[in-house]
Amino acid sequence: MRRLRDKNGKTLDEFLSSYSPKDYPKPSVTADIVLLWKKDNYKILLIKRGGHPFLDYWALPGGFAEMGETLDATAYRELMEETCLESIEFEELGVFSKPNRDPRGWTITSAYFSVVQGDELSPKASDDAREAEWFNIDINNSENQVKLTLSNRTESFDIILLKKYRKGITKDIITFIEKENEGLAFDHSEIIGTALARLGVIK
Repeated sequence: MRRLRDKNGKTLDEFLSSYSPKDYPKPSVTADIVLLWKKDNYKILLIKRGGHPFLDYWALPGGFAEMGETLDATAYRELMEETCLESIEFEELGVFSKPNRDPRGWTITSAYFSVVQGDELSPKASDDAREAEWFNIDINNSENQVKLTLSNRTESFDIILLKKYRKGITKDIITFIEKENEGLAFDHSEIIGTALARLGVIK
């Protein structure tokens, strides 16, 4: 194999011997899961957070990737740990990396989503989730924004998202900016909007 040298005259081994990962700031990485259940209308599974930040806020199931773990594996593990649900197939939704999306520091999340049909699954809160509940989703869609009302047996709260359209390679893309949020943690409202747009529920 050729021993290629870079502009400083170093081989790969020489470069790696002097490379320090600590010299380059790195984000924490998480996975979040949008799990929807469809019968007549869509419902979404949310967990109530049991710790800071956003203590007692509702959120998507999810959490930090562990060393040596793919983000797909993180999504399956976190869903099981927080809701006791297993054997659900996901599709990758996208990467969300807005600065300051997490008050703990620079954090990037890979979001996944799935739609289950048939009998309603029965989540059970575990790990750092205090509760795990299905919420009905009521959608009031207009040209420039969408209002989502999420409600379960005892609670209801509203989210208003502004729509942004941009040209994609294969299709136009809708992205969202949170305008109002009465009860969801982090940027999870924007992730939920993206999932509903992927399904064609929001246009």
